[in-house]
Parts: sequence; structure tokens; C-alpha cells
Amino acid sequence: KIAIRVDGDYDIGLGHIYRMLSLASRLFYHNIRFYLNEAKTLGIDKVKENNFPMSLIRDDSDFIVQLQDFKPDIIINDILDTNESYILTLKKKGFFVVNFEDLGEGAYYADLIFNALYENSNPPKQHYYG
Repeated sequence: KIAIRVDGDYDIGLGHIYRMLSLASRLFYHNIRFYLNEAKTLGIDKVKENNFPMSLIRDDSDFIVQLQDFKPDIIINDILDTNESYILTLKKKGFFVVNFEDLGEGAYYADLIFNALYENSNPPKQHYYG
């Protein structure tokens, strides 16, 4: 089971949504659920168009509560810079955490980080760039 945490709206655009839709479409043998902020309707509409299961959340705390029902093995965050407490909470609950485009403090605690846009000449071992 894979939980994908992503948002898209007029301010941040839909790049994160399109990347996660592309990834999810290649993981068709897995049980995938998107989790989107209920206030960011542009991203919600795009995920609906692609017929993936989704849940709407108010904030990170609500997301963590909703994960108790879905019980994913992997959480993919494509929400930009995460904070330490958010990622540590996910890790303490036993989730394998993968982040995209994350230069926040939480990135140091995720299991994998993929930063296609940002480069780092001396990245931690779980960070991949390019």
C-alpha cells in the first residue's frame, strides 16, 4: 500500500500532481491512495480526472490520523520542504518515507529523497539528485 501526499493549486501549480500521477500510473499493481489538502481544489480535480482513490485532509495532523485506516507501507510526500516533526512522526509509526523536492529539515529523516530540481555537491546517502 502506498499513500501519496501531494497538493496543487494556482499558487504552487500542478507539477507535483502530474509527477505523482505519472508515478502512480506505473505502480498499477499496488494499492495507492492520494491525500490532498481540501482547500487546494485544482489538484483535487486533476486527481479525480485520473480516477485514483483519494482522501481530503485539513493538515498534516489530519493526514496522520487518516493513515491509521489505510495503513500504508510507503508514504510518498511531494509537498516541498518538510519539517522534522512531521517526518519523525511518520517514521515512529513505522512508515517508509520517500520525499520529492525536499530541502527542509525533515529531509534528513526520510528514507529516500529525490531532488530533480536541486543539486547538492555533498548529499546525504539517502538523497538523489538530477
